[in-house]
Amino acid sequence: MSDSTKVGWNDAPKVPRRAFLIGSAAVVGAGGAGAVAVAVGAQRTPHPNSDLRAVCMAMHVHASASEGPGSMEAQLTQAAKCGVEVLWWTDHDFRMSAHDAAQLVRCSGMLEDTADVTEWRWTPIGFGKASGRIRNFVTPATHPQLGDRGHAMRLGVTAAGSTLTRNVMSGQAGNLLNRTSLAGQIIEVDVFPTDVTQSSYLAIEVTTSFRPAHADVPADVYTISYRVGGPQLPGVSVLVDPTGAAVTLDAPVGRWTTVRLTPAADLSRIWPGVDGTDASLFRFALVAAARGKGKVGGGYFANVRFSRDASGQRPLATQRRLMMYYEDRFPTVQQVQAVEVSLTTPHLGWYGGHIALPNYIGDGPNPSQDEDVALAAVGKIHAAGGVASYCHPFGTAVGELSATLQETARAAKCTELVTNRALGCDLLEVGYRLRGGCNLAQHESVWDNCSRNEIFLTGVGVSDDHKGQDWSGALLNFVTWAWARDTKVSSLIHALRRGRVYFGDVAKFNGQLDMHMNGVPAMGTVSVSSKAKRTISILASGLPSGSTVEVWRGLVDLAGADDTEPKRTSQTIDASAFAASNDETSIDVDTSVSCFVRLVVKDKDDLPVAFSNPVWLLRHKPEHGLPSARRLAG
Repeated sequence: MSDSTKVGWNDAPKVPRRAFLIGSAAVVGAGGAGAVAVAVGAQRTPHPNSDLRAVCMAMHVHASASEGPGSMEAQLTQAAKCGVEVLWWTDHDFRMSAHDAAQLVRCSGMLEDTADVTEWRWTPIGFGKASGRIRNFVTPATHPQLGDRGHAMRLGVTAAGSTLTRNVMSGQAGNLLNRTSLAGQIIEVDVFPTDVTQSSYLAIEVTTSFRPAHADVPADVYTISYRVGGPQLPGVSVLVDPTGAAVTLDAPVGRWTTVRLTPAADLSRIWPGVDGTDASLFRFALVAAARGKGKVGGGYFANVRFSRDASGQRPLATQRRLMMYYEDRFPTVQQVQAVEVSLTTPHLGWYGGHIALPNYIGDGPNPSQDEDVALAAVGKIHAAGGVASYCHPFGTAVGELSATLQETARAAKCTELVTNRALGCDLLEVGYRLRGGCNLAQHESVWDNCSRNEIFLTGVGVSDDHKGQDWSGALLNFVTWAWARDTKVSSLIHALRRGRVYFGDVAKFNGQLDMHMNGVPAMGTVSVSSKAKRTISILASGLPSGSTVEVWRGLVDLAGADDTEPKRTSQTIDASAFAASNDETSIDVDTSVSCFVRLVVKDKDDLPVAFSNPVWLLRHKPEHGLPSARRLAG
């Protein structure tokens, strides 16, 4: 039910008033967390904001300007499938700018320091049956043909069967710093072929971003193999499979030739309807290949050079052009530019205001651990009119930590955020089933501990998706709904600042959550009163069959940085109670002590699928002040 839906407020079934004690057995520490009396089907006040609706937003989404395989096209396809109305693009700022990205790889060894500041590693991979493979690095002392080139990689392969045999050296920069956008990128490589025929070749292979299915082309990453030798004449491009192409280059045997590659232009030329600027350099490899028993392919590679037109604000301009390009193809999804500020610890989401890429000249390629750098970045976001989001609070490590290590991480993060007051951020990424080794419960606990200490953070659900392949089936697939009048950025930012949002699993929840008090929207806001009891009206519509709504109540006792275990109790209400009362139920909350109240929807399997933001019910003005956006009106 949206805010504009009219219901028979006084026609709800008459259900006896029932009082429930919220989780008395779960109270931790002295004093408890009080009680909530739930009145099912009680008389309700009409929704006071009939012009509001829940706008479904995908936040923290990466595409071809970040290090993953996702393209903007792929992400928009998933957003449209999932009914997302607004997609916030949040590519990493320093990756958009190609900050400290690899520029020159000399081919001097398996692990080398490039001409800039980036470490580069080669990884050997063999495909097919070979009677011999050569992989080594040479110098002019042993190979005079290098000339003035100080180093080179020698690659060779001898096929042992009738199928294609490949000898591959896959290259990767430290911190994935070669995975930059192909927009405006030129790749040059020095090549010295020794053994290339119609049955053998050398190749420079560029694997680009994942794309959804196009007509007869399946969904996949797209690869271009730039070849010297093979069956095609120089200048000819052919498809070797639906998402793979071979472009034959002119490089004579027995001498050095510098080949110049423009993958973005080639993508657009080879696959009609594909915009090659919406692509990343996802994988890069040098190859020697041969087909047929006894056939030999081989030669030398040197001086791999990457040049990129990514200075200043050009990457944002490229992104805006692509947004316009996809606008007609995805009319149901509104695209909004944002950015993930990623050379800070933590990473920071920048939503709204005047988005700009920072100038990182002189900074290193890895995130600063200096808290003052993060504080300055939050200040810059606020000065530009935006809101700052505290991204993946436990970091980005993959895998799940043991229960003991998760508890250690949870307690440490609680202490940190209370000590620095979450760096002044407006939002906290809570909706992760598993991130940085910690599960959803640990994320909730950190959020609640901040609420306990009057750190007013809007919890949001995000995906941090880098693939664009299957949002519904992904482990990380939370979206955020904003109660807003429209999809204008100003309306959405206002909802985020005020906490007028809820979040959940896009595959398992499509309902609505809200809380009102005295006929006024209360979710996300702060109410200060000396009353010992206050009544809240809960909206919970579109609940999954067999689901429940848990009402969580936590103390706001300013426990400080050392006491990190939130004092919370909860009570469960069956979805049937809301169905019997036109989706809304009133509750009486014990406010003899300051507290906060939030909602959790669990499905029939007891899996949490949706979360409201809290309403803070305080007895005294907050010690650190009350943000004007969160002041409860009325």
